[in-house]
Amino acid sequence: MVRLSARIHPRTSKNTLRVIDVGEVEIWTTAPPADGKANDAVRRIVAEWLSVPISDVRVVSGAKSRLKTIDVTGVDTLPGVEPEPRG
Repeated sequence: MVRLSARIHPRTSKNTLRVIDVGEVEIWTTAPPADGKANDAVRRIVAEWLSVPISDVRVVSGAKSRLKTIDVTGVDTLPGVEPEPRG
């Protein structure tokens, strides 16, 4: 299992994930932050990034916040990604 810290940007023009640091990501989603739609979109985006079923991705804290903690089962390490430069 891996744990991610994520900052979410709902209601954007496209779905995007950017690695900030090891275990830290920023996610933009077109879904609105209502009725769990953004959380569902975040789970789908993370599952696609890590090539795991969406059922393996859980938002464990921050369900109603832009800052979320996400657990992903089915993977032991994150892919060999380098953080993107800030700024």
